[in-house]
Amino acid sequence: MALPAASLPVPAAASVPDIGVVSTSQWTDGTAVHIVGQLQNNTANNVTLVRVTVSLTDAIANDSARTLATVNVIGPNELSPFELILAPAPTGYTGYSIAAVSYAVATSQPYHSQLSTTLDVCPANSPVAEVCGSVTNNGPDTIDAVRAILTYLDGTNTAVAQAHPMVENVNAGTTLAPTETGHFTYLLTPGEPVGTGTPLVLAEPDYPIDLNPVPLDVGHVNVGETGQQAATLSNTGALPVTVSGVQAAPSPEFTASTDCPTGGLGTRQSCHVIVHFTPAALGVRTGTVTITDNAAGSQQTLPVTGTGTAPDVIFNPSNQLDFGSTERAGMPGVTKSVSLINDGTGSLAITSIGTSDPAFKADGSACPGSGGLLAAGTQCPISVTFATNTAGPYNANLVVTDNAGTGSQTLPLVAFATGPGTSYLHQWRRGD
Repeated sequence: MALPAASLPVPAAASVPDIGVVSTSQWTDGTAVHIVGQLQNNTANNVTLVRVTVSLTDAIANDSARTLATVNVIGPNELSPFELILAPAPTGYTGYSIAAVSYAVATSQPYHSQLSTTLDVCPANSPVAEVCGSVTNNGPDTIDAVRAILTYLDGTNTAVAQAHPMVENVNAGTTLAPTETGHFTYLLTPGEPVGTGTPLVLAEPDYPIDLNPVPLDVGHVNVGETGQQAATLSNTGALPVTVSGVQAAPSPEFTASTDCPTGGLGTRQSCHVIVHFTPAALGVRTGTVTITDNAAGSQQTLPVTGTGTAPDVIFNPSNQLDFGSTERAGMPGVTKSVSLINDGTGSLAITSIGTSDPAFKADGSACPGSGGLLAAGTQCPISVTFATNTAGPYNANLVVTDNAGTGSQTLPLVAFATGPGTSYLHQWRRGD
């Protein structure tokens, strides 16, 4: 039974939604309300997980419900029906409106163009409303769980009903090998709108490759260095999948490898796609990994991101470390501290900490040593001790070797030792 037409939000004239609602209608079977519609992908990407949120007018304030588009992977400009079944019908229900449509960019390619569909004459004595059809796999791979997705339209091209019967091969199985043809039948339930004319039909198989996470973020990596991160590739289908290659772009900033078994990945098994990132510049960098296999939806595209960073060393105090003239030659020495600060965006790897004059001894044991990293925005103390047996002025440098800038940062060290060694002191004064 047809129900009154629902109100739809009217977008601004210049606005084209990413996923457009082409039409909607509703009908009831006496106990449940069926809200049926048709969507169009207006983006330049393949999309998936298209979710329709419907606002309901009933006895519950701000009531809403959600459903997914029937087509799993919708290519640019492609259409998909959807159906939301409210069972039982909400108390006080009087109508609905489309509140929102969300989606995700798909990693798989639509397999629709590889499947040719025809509507056939049903056998004699078949019910009048029964639909019969054939689907031929024109692709290169064996596919599984093919559905024939039907959209019933009325005389105004409004979607009034939809269905997605399974396609069976000659042995009543669910797989279709290359060039193999399967068949389907569907019979509308009593009271379901039949529309006018021939229903639209689109065939789609199961897409067995699942990637996680999407997108893959390799994280923060210093410019010129290499980091890596892995995505898990899972076979969620019933047929084995063989991954024949992975290719990252742009190269050499992004490269990829895989540990997927050459003999094939069994059902419910997983392997990894490993992405290596060597940033060429600072900031967010983006790329893609293309995965080639023998599953429906190949080639899969995994978006990848990474951030190019760089450490930057500053000292506190920043101009010099001055020991003054209170130290006497031959005494144990005086110690002062300087903070080494990583003021950059990347991790600092310290190779060595020393001085250019043995009169100054540097102790960097509080800083990360071999294999350790000083994170961006953190600091560590360096102790410097001045001790000498010879009086006179001293000028040297604290030297930190690391992966920042030119690879070596210096801080001036100045001191004056008094006491023994006066001949050196007098010579220095005469030449001053």
